[in-house]
Amino acid sequence: MGQKLAEKMKMLYLDREIIKEVAEKLGILTEDIEWRDERIISEWRSIIKLITSVQPPN
Repeated sequence: MGQKLAEKMKMLYLDREIIKEVAEKLGILTEDIEWRDERIISEWRSIIKLITSVQPPN
C-alpha cells in the first residue's frame, strides 16, 4: 500500500531499504526487524480503532 501511494505521488519509497540498513548495522536478520515493525503498526491500529470507536458523552 505504501509503495503504491508513493508511486502515485511520485515519491521515493524506502521502507525495505531502511529495514535492510538497520539490520545490517545491528547485525541481525531483516525478518527480526520486519516482525517488530509490523507488531508496532498493529498495536497502533488497535489504539486508533479504540479511540475512534468511543462515543462522546451526551
